[in-house]
Parts: sequence; structure tokens; C-alpha cells
Amino acid sequence: LGWAALALGLCTLSAACDGDPGFAPAPDHELLTQVQTEKYREWTRAPGRDMRQATRAPHGHMLEIFINAPLAEAQANADGLGRTSWPEGSIAVLEGYADELTAELSQVAIMQKKHGVWYWEQYQGDDFERPRFSGRPDVCLGCHNTGQDFTRSFGLPKKTAE
Repeated sequence: LGWAALALGLCTLSAACDGDPGFAPAPDHELLTQVQTEKYREWTRAPGRDMRQATRAPHGHMLEIFINAPLAEAQANADGLGRTSWPEGSIAVLEGYADELTAELSQVAIMQKKHGVWYWEQYQGDDFERPRFSGRPDVCLGCHNTGQDFTRSFGLPKKTAE
């Protein structure tokens, strides 16, 4: 019993240490409901992604990426100061498709910066009953940690003002 309790405690501690110790994932569908309510398909397209584009990412063969106002404003870099991270409340929604013409979704992935860390929800196709992944799953972190502040499809804006 002692070893089992210690193992359970270490697992709990390691999960809490991922980012902000006060971070708790939102209930299933909360993020999906938010972006659907905000009509994410009307948001700004990710830089360099004005239309569906081919990818080698595991999200589908073709992607469309939409970004919310805080992320779009940061990306615009109006003050020319650049960024070292994306602002709190940034959200990106990725729609994955099998090909250029198909209307049927292969996947929907959503990422939101909350409490200084990124949170994900990923759905297969248009089956929104239950996310395939949510929270801060290793599968998302393992790939996205190679990007600038966990974004891989576009980088942080560089300083342009002196």
C-alpha cells in the first residue's frame, strides 16, 4: 500500500506541475461550445493560410486554421515590438480534411492559452460527442513543444521597431 500511495502521489504531483499548478482542464465541450458560439469560421485566418492547404501534420491532409482576435492582434504586431509568447485568451481552431474538395471534416483541433499554458480539445471528424483528447495531453505537447509558444503553423512576430 505504501508504494502504491507514493506512485499515485507522484503521478498527481507531476500532472499538477505541468504549467500552472492551479490549471485545471475545462469540462468536455466547453471550449468547443465557446468557439462555435463565437462563429470561429468567421475569425481571421492564420498567417499564410488564407485557404485550405496541404500539410504533413497528423490532423488531416489539408488544413484550415482560424485564429481569434487576441491571437490575430498579437500576430499583426502593430507596435513592432514582436512577441516572445502569445497572449492569454489566444485561441486557434484547426479543421483537418482528407483532401482539397471534401466538405467532411477529418478532425477539429482547438487550442486555447489559459492561465499561461495551452489547453487542447481534439475531435475526430464531426463527432462532437466526446473529445478524442482534451486538457494537456502528451500527444499534443510532444508535437507542439517544438513550435514557438506551442504554435507550429505560424511563428511569433519578430521585432520590427527600434
